Amino acid sequence: MTKVLIKRILRRKSAIAGLFIIIVFVLAGIFAPLIAPHDPIAVDVTKKLLDSSREYPMGTDQLGRCVFSRVLWGIRPCLGTGILVTFAIMIIGVPLGLLSGYLGGFVDNLIMRAVDIATTFPSTLLALALVGIYKPSLFLIVVVFICLWWAPFARLVRGMVIKVKEQDFVLAAESGGSSRVSIILGHITPNVLSPIIIYATLRVAAVIAHVASFSFIGLGSQPPTPDWGVMLNDGRQFITNHPMLLVWPGLAIVISVLAFNLFGEGLGEALTPDPEDKAAVKEDAPKTADSGGRATEGELTEGELTGEEDSGPDAEPLPESLPAAANETAREARVFSFPAGADVAAVAGKEEPAKPLLRVRDLKVEFKTGGKVVTALDGVNLEARKGSITALVGGSGSGKSVMAQAVLGLVERPGKVVGGSVEFDGENILGYSEKQLRKYRRGKVAMIFQDPGNSMNPVSKVKKHLLEAAHTLTGEKEEAMEEFRRVLERVGLKNPDQILESYPFELSGGMCQRVMVAMGLVSKCELLIADEPTSSLDLTTQAAILEQFAKIREEGLSIVLITHDLGVVAQTADTVYVIHDGKIQEHGPVADVFARPKKSYTKSLMASVREANEKNEFGLGQHG
Repeated sequence: MTKVLIKRILRRKSAIAGLFIIIVFVLAGIFAPLIAPHDPIAVDVTKKLLDSSREYPMGTDQLGRCVFSRVLWGIRPCLGTGILVTFAIMIIGVPLGLLSGYLGGFVDNLIMRAVDIATTFPSTLLALALVGIYKPSLFLIVVVFICLWWAPFARLVRGMVIKVKEQDFVLAAESGGSSRVSIILGHITPNVLSPIIIYATLRVAAVIAHVASFSFIGLGSQPPTPDWGVMLNDGRQFITNHPMLLVWPGLAIVISVLAFNLFGEGLGEALTPDPEDKAAVKEDAPKTADSGGRATEGELTEGELTGEEDSGPDAEPLPESLPAAANETAREARVFSFPAGADVAAVAGKEEPAKPLLRVRDLKVEFKTGGKVVTALDGVNLEARKGSITALVGGSGSGKSVMAQAVLGLVERPGKVVGGSVEFDGENILGYSEKQLRKYRRGKVAMIFQDPGNSMNPVSKVKKHLLEAAHTLTGEKEEAMEEFRRVLERVGLKNPDQILESYPFELSGGMCQRVMVAMGLVSKCELLIADEPTSSLDLTTQAAILEQFAKIREEGLSIVLITHDLGVVAQTADTVYVIHDGKIQEHGPVADVFARPKKSYTKSLMASVREANEKNEFGLGQHG
């Protein structure tokens, strides 16, 4: 990823030119005492207003001072002040923007009101007023800029954080028990850093121009300080006979400002790839397979890293002994399989432990929107036993994902749990403190989100995700890596070293899903919540993921499978709960519910699947 960014920058000549000039100016300012041929403030009236020569490359001013030496030393108050002010406003604005955007609520309102107040005052007019009251001083100008210019940074960062915190990978970090500090520093900040850097480079240019302007009118640096603005002010009376006294400091201001603008714009283009950048991505990224199994650039293929051959979209024939409704459901998913001749009652009659690991009782969740109260969950009851797969089935907006959030203790404003309980191993987590919730999420429960690619931080490699998930691992890092290799192989990824060094966008959807399963395994959790884990996957990958679920279930891990895919439920789950409009319609062993649905909503689900299959059979559901 870093190599690709460097290549993008190197292909933009304007950015390279700007960066080169910045480096030259910075080095010249640092080593000005060694480079400057003369003392910048030493007066020698016998050599005043000399033209350029070997001794004085840019001539001398009206007091006989070396102009070249003064330009070099002028880098410090101008360029140095620009970098100092920008750094200071970043130190203030960026953390406040991060806190405002992520925490929201009272903190957000408080910080944004301070931002509104800061942006109300015109910085230039306020600086003019203060230097009019007190004596002219560059320090006073700098203080005014820092006190007011942090606000645009905070507002910019806040807006980006609000967008990023809605991403699934932030919710995944929260569900994994990461602290707020860890989430802000490790997940949000890296994803908003690029615009911050771009804005900072442009802000340096603005500070340089402002500092030079104040010094030019006599309100910033004061003579005999070698400042570009002071030099312009001193030379303006000689503009007719000695115009070069204005040209040299003027060029220094223009070139430095232009350099930061060029670099900032070039960096912005590099961080926002266009179609021409695909070549750079392809050169550095391995190949992958798309949903149809075809190799594409930028990701790793299932076949390469799982050791499996692509079996294609064709599924095996379905057994005729299944109930009609279940067979229709299975044909819709194309991945349903029971042993031929299996008895429904035998499948449904699997022995279960007496005590549930997860027990939800009369759970009620409300959301306040637009002055109205919307009930997302209304008296929901659900149990998940150890070593079993419990499915929660329903259409979009039925309350499935809200249920998952409630189990994780992640229902936040405007949502609120107003009744019921969520018991894990006999303890009601709704009464937990924030510290207890983090401990619960880090050691007891893990979650796989609907889109695994978006649920993983795009700027972090797979090994970092696993390290974050592996809260209980002890020992050296190499021992942890060896454990990760074993877990990745366990979920069907046969080249773990390559996977560990890959970014999420370099993996296919199925492989990201397997990595998410691996994260759940290394966390040593007792309950795995899978929210639509196969909705965006091709049929072959769906089957592989469901096979992994079956394997880890056999090892004693409990799974709550949230889905709208009845075929997936028929293949994998032991118990099914059907939810609609925030209420459980019916529940029971999967085979029983599919064979003998009691509620009208469940029957309509089965009928809709049957109707869809009939249309597909006769080509009615297909379009050119």
